[in-house]
Amino acid sequence: MNDALFDASALAIVIVNYNSWEDLIECIESIYSSKSSGYKVIVCDNASHDGSVEKLLEWVDGKLDLEFNGPQKYDGYVSQKPDSYLHIEANGQENGDENASLVVIETGANLGFAGGNNVGLRYGLDKLDVEYFWLLNADTTIPNDAIEQLTVRMREEPELGLCGTIIRFYHAPSTLQALGGATYNKWSGNSRGIASHYQYPHTFDRKDVEQKTDFIVGASLCTTRGFLNSVGLMEESYFLYYEEIDWSTRNRDRFRHGLADKAEIFHKEGGAIGTSSIPGQRGSVSEYYLVSSKLAFTWRFFPEAFVSVYGISMVMLVKRLLQRRWKNAKAVFRALTFQ
Repeated sequence: MNDALFDASALAIVIVNYNSWEDLIECIESIYSSKSSGYKVIVCDNASHDGSVEKLLEWVDGKLDLEFNGPQKYDGYVSQKPDSYLHIEANGQENGDENASLVVIETGANLGFAGGNNVGLRYGLDKLDVEYFWLLNADTTIPNDAIEQLTVRMREEPELGLCGTIIRFYHAPSTLQALGGATYNKWSGNSRGIASHYQYPHTFDRKDVEQKTDFIVGASLCTTRGFLNSVGLMEESYFLYYEEIDWSTRNRDRFRHGLADKAEIFHKEGGAIGTSSIPGQRGSVSEYYLVSSKLAFTWRFFPEAFVSVYGISMVMLVKRLLQRRWKNAKAVFRALTFQ
């Protein structure tokens, strides 16, 4: 690992992986190429069947050579990897270095986004002396100052409970996905990333963005031990989507939303299961969980808006039928009939 310029020992980074071994390794490489040290990385593999765990460990051991040229490689970036790892198998068997900065946990099943993250959060809360937990998607990369900038922001305001970063599209880095968070409309059940698809760099006021933020985008979401002890872990019943909105809603203003406006990440956005934010590019699995989670969340927190959200979801079904996207239409129908 490169010489440390910043002590990030208060931070654990949690990454959930499912059948995305090459994205995962690029993400891990970008993390260990940071100008920081002391952090822990917890990879939770949701029973991938593409050899993700084996390939990751082979890469760390120097048995697999890969070269990445992502947009994170600027300003003195030097490719690095962890020196060792601790591998926890699904049966609980531990192999490797118990003091390693990289912990790879096989969850034993596809637990979804919330379930996978919760495995890492529980491990961190129980085993590690850290204060901050950065949930980072496996299909992201980070520039070498992101860990430092995020940690500094969290230390600035102890009342922050959920904090986002600037998210730029990996394949179009001059375009923003979001300034940390998003707004949410309970009547439609839809959300939109703040400054989504604006050009980067984009001038903004951090406090104004934080006030507008209804929830932090899950691709890059930092939380604290205090928040987890008070609000609890992610709600696992959604499986995919609406976990972050649920978290913010359950918070009930106990902790503030924040934006680490000097920390950036690059996001490839949902290649493994087709979870694109562009409706025409979403896969059938993605659309099933999008609708089912939207209905479940609305019924749980905003029952007065359920009829409205259900009706808009019906319109979505009609659109998929008119587009002759039969698999997507079937998936939306299943969600609407609670199958």
